[in-house]
Amino acid sequence: MKTLVIIGNGFDLNNQLKTSYSDFAESVQGDVISEKYSYILPLDLNEDTLWSNLEEALGDVDVDNVIEYLSDSGSYNDYAADDWSDADHHWHSQIFEDVDNITEYFKKYLVENVIPEIHNINPKIKISVPVSVINFNYTPTIEKYGVSSRNIHYIHRKYDEGRIVIGHNSENEINRIEKHNQYESEGGIDIETRVSETYDEVLSFLKSHKKNHEANFTELKLDWSECDKVICLGHSCSPVDMPYFKMIHSKVGEVPWIFSYYDENNIVPTDLKHVVNELGVKHYEFIPSIDDIIVKHLSI
Repeated sequence: MKTLVIIGNGFDLNNQLKTSYSDFAESVQGDVISEKYSYILPLDLNEDTLWSNLEEALGDVDVDNVIEYLSDSGSYNDYAADDWSDADHHWHSQIFEDVDNITEYFKKYLVENVIPEIHNINPKIKISVPVSVINFNYTPTIEKYGVSSRNIHYIHRKYDEGRIVIGHNSENEINRIEKHNQYESEGGIDIETRVSETYDEVLSFLKSHKKNHEANFTELKLDWSECDKVICLGHSCSPVDMPYFKMIHSKVGEVPWIFSYYDENNIVPTDLKHVVNELGVKHYEFIPSIDDIIVKHLSI
């Protein structure tokens, strides 16, 4: 039998790696994280901002904010107007470019700032029991704990294996835009047409950044019958990934689950309790220390 280990970003953070969203955003502030970026994504950037916050924001793009930004920047100027320029049209056609490329920017950040640091990790505790790992991270940090790469499954792909997956799990804005027939605005037909085009672009953006949970899950190719326990290390179990956890629970059946959590006061987060209830897990344990879990449950 094998223990199924689910790895989240908290695992890398526990190894002092700068893999938080705020770490990444700070490194590209003013470049990728530009004024245009902040208009597209409803996201307040601070030290507590999580990757799950970004993923949720990808599904909550406010089309009205985008239209306002394009209007203010001059992108809706009439082609025949004296103040229209190629630059205005460029803004309209490239409005989502930076956000679309967020995965490539982050891969570059990992290669330059994180992967070299992983080579220096030498944990005192090794994982010595048979495990299969579902890695929500893009990094191979878990290998430093003695886990063979053959037993690690990257559900959102590894940093060096094609386009990594960063996406949302929302249909709300997609449904709203699909129901939208025509946006009424002041001005001539050119302005109205461009607003309509913006709705189409936002809709395309939302669909392209929606996670395909079933397809990603199917690619795992695990022998679920071997699982006798599930251990979540450093995963917040956020709503954007709940479809995965529901599929995992349906595959493993009634086995014990162990969750790590981080809280300065060692109080189990309410959201994590809700996850247990939503999944219907009957046997579970919350442990605040990743290292303690490894010692108690993953080493001989």
